[in-house]
Order: sequence, then structure tokens, then C-alpha cells
Amino acid sequence: MKQYAKFSGIAMQMGIIIFAGAYSGQYLDEKYAMEKKIYTMVLTLLSVVLALYLVLKQVIEMTKDPDEKTKQNEGKGAGKGERHD
Repeated sequence: MKQYAKFSGIAMQMGIIIFAGAYSGQYLDEKYAMEKKIYTMVLTLLSVVLALYLVLKQVIEMTKDPDEKTKQNEGKGAGKGERHD
């Protein structure tokens, strides 16, 4: 059930990002009276790419082995304030 909730949240995030890009593009096309819907096309495409990137990043993070996550977190703190001669 927990995984289902995570994936539902990811789907909502993706939909909101794409909607925001398309809506912003429509707004700019109307504001600048563009004959072709250039802003809508470009911003929608960019928002789809951004949404896919974020979704893939989150899915990869969720599917990592818990031991691997621990090792990465330990590695991030190494070297801070430590001096090796």
C-alpha cells in the first residue's frame, strides 16, 4: 500500500508539472498574440521532459537497495573536517 501511495504521488506530480507548462504556454501565446502556438508547444514539451526526468529520478531512488542507500549517505559525510596526512 505504501508503494501505491508513492506512485500515485509521482503521477500527480507529473500531471501538475505538465499542466503548469501547458497553461503557461497558452497564457503567453494569448498575451503576445502569437499566430502559431509556439509558447504552448515549447513549454509543454519542456514540462514533459522535466516531469519524466523527475519521475525517473524518483523511481530509481525508490528501487535502490537499502544497503546501497546507506553506503551513499555514509560517503557524503566523509571528508568533512577530517584531515588525512
